[in-house]
Amino acid sequence: MRQHRSLLLAGLAGGIFLLAGAPVSAVPNSSPLAPQSGTTWGITEMQWRTLAGPDLRRLAGFPGSAPAVLAAAQNGDPRAMALISGAYATGSGVPRNNSEAFRWAQRSAATGLPLGIHVLGLDYFYGTGVAPDPAQYLRLLRQAADAGSIAAAGEIAKALFRGEIIAKDLTGALRYAKIGAEGGIAESMMLYGTLLYDRSLPGRDPAEGGKWIRAAAAGGYDFARKAAAA
Repeated sequence: MRQHRSLLLAGLAGGIFLLAGAPVSAVPNSSPLAPQSGTTWGITEMQWRTLAGPDLRRLAGFPGSAPAVLAAAQNGDPRAMALISGAYATGSGVPRNNSEAFRWAQRSAATGLPLGIHVLGLDYFYGTGVAPDPAQYLRLLRQAADAGSIAAAGEIAKALFRGEIIAKDLTGALRYAKIGAEGGIAESMMLYGTLLYDRSLPGRDPAEGGKWIRAAAAGGYDFARKAAAA
């Protein structure tokens, strides 16, 4: 069992990649969540909380829907602001413009929308319209997660587990990985399940860990399939 756990941790460290995303210190932690408009483009509430920008834009009909989303953003819809920010960052339906991407991300994040905070963090991670700032990225990533972004929770869990751009904190990684796992993110299921094998962590539960690893495998996470077999 100890050998299996070592293999799981070593493989997970090599198989999990930090994606990117999180907002800026200028966004107050106490920002109230702005009311959302009725325009959801068929995206469910859970999808808004768990999916990455490219998937959300695809569901929203980009690139063809870009003019309508831009109009909604100009009318004050925070979700539209977050979507159009990503569109400007990638040139999806609008001319690529990093300054506009950053401006719309700031506006969305300022409403307290977790997605907006997450998108703004991506700008700090990639240096989109602003100088790259890993510290800002991590602060905003945690803020987005604490505000309700399951996708951001999955990302901060990986960052805390890997300990590359932030001090390693397995207890914190366990906490955020649980949020991501319960939100249906297969990669978080794998991480959460692996951490439940760790003897140094409170609440260690190998049986429960095995269940989450198998769930990750069922969710299509390739590394989890190998781990589940082991």
